[in-house]
Amino acid sequence: DELHALILNCWRVQTETSPLGKRWDIMAWMVAATLAISGYVSLVAYAAFSASLQRAIMFLNWVNLPLGPLAAARFYPDDPTVVDVTTSSKATGLTYNGWCLQASSPDRPWLLWLSGNGSNRAHPGRRLLYDRLHRHLDVNVLVFDYRGFGDTPGSPAEAHAIEDAVVFWKYLCKQAGANACHLIAHSLGTGVAAGLVETLVQQDQRQPDTVTLLTPFTQIKDVMTSHILAQPLRLLPPLLAWFQDNLIDKFDSRGRWQRIHEAGFEGPMLVIHGTNDWVVPYRLGRELYNTLRKNTTASLLTLDGAGHNAIGYYPEVFFAMGKLLVTPEVEMDSSTWTIVETTLEGGLSDNK
Repeated sequence: DELHALILNCWRVQTETSPLGKRWDIMAWMVAATLAISGYVSLVAYAAFSASLQRAIMFLNWVNLPLGPLAAARFYPDDPTVVDVTTSSKATGLTYNGWCLQASSPDRPWLLWLSGNGSNRAHPGRRLLYDRLHRHLDVNVLVFDYRGFGDTPGSPAEAHAIEDAVVFWKYLCKQAGANACHLIAHSLGTGVAAGLVETLVQQDQRQPDTVTLLTPFTQIKDVMTSHILAQPLRLLPPLLAWFQDNLIDKFDSRGRWQRIHEAGFEGPMLVIHGTNDWVVPYRLGRELYNTLRKNTTASLLTLDGAGHNAIGYYPEVFFAMGKLLVTPEVEMDSSTWTIVETTLEGGLSDNK
């Protein structure tokens, strides 16, 4: 140990006092920087050609939390209104397990929840949000997991998630009958929602009475470009453009909603986004809203200071959705909420 310390001390003295030592120090940093840049570019190049790597980054189904069985009784042991549901599809060849959070009556509005890109239906943040939708708005909420998530077998992909959402939607419509059917989606699920509604329009099937988009985006490449790990790519525009062109799953929400509206879908729609969202920047949600409001009745609820997964803590979300779903006024205990500054734009603001 003493010999090792002596050698290190001699090297430190040499590099600090000798011009040759300083040159070696600079060269070491240059080599390290070159290796880091080469490694980063190599990883980007590999990802551009690897569907499996792209999807491992985009779909965090390997973060399958909470662990263990997803039976409703495990997470709602004292709540008989939350029950397990199962549906199968010949088109996908799969059986899907989910939950139904039952309202006071099956004649109350029905709401399909489409999740984001990580964990499963039992994630505490998600349960907080659709628990409050269920209880405060007295709506029937249906939640499932896409293939590859939770207890649904298979591998995730954009096309797979949209196919799964179609299965979920048909099941919801069957349960709802003539009652209102609504759609709510969060994060990556908003891209799935656009694909679902486009499919329903193309197949001339029943469409949602309303659509609510929580922390949505324009297209996935815009989200990727905003991510901190992609910032070096912005210094190399040709490499960035090449990588974006090679994305397997594009989730072009803006393009899909434009086509949907051209086909006659008029909404109404509600966009909800926080200004402190570091996953999907607020500006992307506003850009999508600006596209939506040109062709449909759309509103934007801006939550000042809210992060990506904090939507469920804001009472304004549920008041706005109550208006959108045309539910009776519900008494809410304000002591359970954290009140924040918000801005509501669009059609709903006329009814405040």
